[in-house]
Amino acid sequence: MSELTNPPTDAVRNYVTSKLGNWFLAVEMARRYGAQGIVSVAQNPGAANTNLFRNARWMKILSWPLLHSPVVAAHTVLYAGLSPDLSLENNGAYVIPWGRIHQAVAPNLLNAMKTQEETGTGRAKEFWEFCEERTRDYLQ
Repeated sequence: MSELTNPPTDAVRNYVTSKLGNWFLAVEMARRYGAQGIVSVAQNPGAANTNLFRNARWMKILSWPLLHSPVVAAHTVLYAGLSPDLSLENNGAYVIPWGRIHQAVAPNLLNAMKTQEETGTGRAKEFWEFCEERTRDYLQ
């Protein structure tokens, strides 16, 4: 959590941390609002040929053969938003390319998503509270 107030200069690490933060927020939103029928998921549209590497030309050159069109990447986003496969049963899921629910989640991530009351580390809840505190002034 200390990296949030003093981020490292490693752009890749910051990117990965931001993706994990998205998932933490989805999990915590599912926990807080699932009882009201709200389904919250995080999604990863996959490696698409977008402006993601605009500041890292060498990275774009190296990854170009692996990139898919933005249209293909949109399949994951549409699946996450519209698929009947996603329900309260798998609330907080992580949707991966090209419209699949991630099943092989690392144990340390699962532990971070559980609250301390659920014998986890409570990192997702802690991150939610950090975001609430940081955005409070903009939500009034």
